[in-house]
Amino acid sequence: MADPVFWASLGVSLSIFLAAIGAGLGIGITGPGVAGATTEKPEVFARSFIAVVLAEALAIYGLVVALLAVFKLPMIVTTSATAATAEKSELYSKVVIPVILSEALAIYSLIIALLLVLQA
Repeated sequence: MADPVFWASLGVSLSIFLAAIGAGLGIGITGPGVAGATTEKPEVFARSFIAVVLAEALAIYGLVVALLAVFKLPMIVTTSATAATAEKSELYSKVVIPVILSEALAIYSLIIALLLVLQA
């Protein structure tokens, strides 16, 4: 249970999950207030809508933290692979596969983040 990749992946998952929960709660609290204020005074919509945008920013911060953690994930795997191949050089072909997989995970995360940003 002391696998560093497991703990790093858990941290990435929790970063996204908790940030989305926090953003959802913030939007759920501020959204009805903005809707109520806008029905009474439509001219305050732009100023009051900022509260919803700021609540949504929490999810973006969580995504940024998760991406930063994902980009650090290959370093953890690479360190383990380097130690394993230093002891037994014949293990190189077996230990390089997790490094490649973690790099692919980082690239997929970057692509998803870019798609989310460009579609907004």
